[in-house]
Amino acid sequence: MPLLTLEQCRMHCRIDGDYDDAILDDLLAAATDAASAYLRRALFADQAALDLALDQLPQDMAAGGSGPVAPGAPPQPPTNPPPAHANPEEPQKSHALAT
Repeated sequence: MPLLTLEQCRMHCRIDGDYDDAILDDLLAAATDAASAYLRRALFADQAALDLALDQLPQDMAAGGSGPVAPGAPPQPPTNPPPAHANPEEPQKSHALAT
C-alpha cells in the first residue's frame, strides 16, 4: 500500500479537474523515496512485502548485512560508541547512587 493514494494526494493538494495522474504518481514516488531516505528505513508496499523482508532478515544478517535499509541511505553510526576520552588502562568509574 502506498503512503498516499492518488485521491488522497488530490484532496491534500486541492487539485480539482483534469491534472495528469502520471505526474502525480511520479511525485508520490519521489516523496516516498525522500521519506524513506530521511527515515533511513525501507518502506514496504504491503504486508506481503514486509513479511518477505522479515523472512530474509536472518539471512541478510548472517551475510553481514543489517537488514532492510533505504537505498542510498548513509551508514548509521554505532549505537553506543565509546567515549572519546576513554582510556583502556583506567578503571571504569561507577556512577551508582546510594540508596
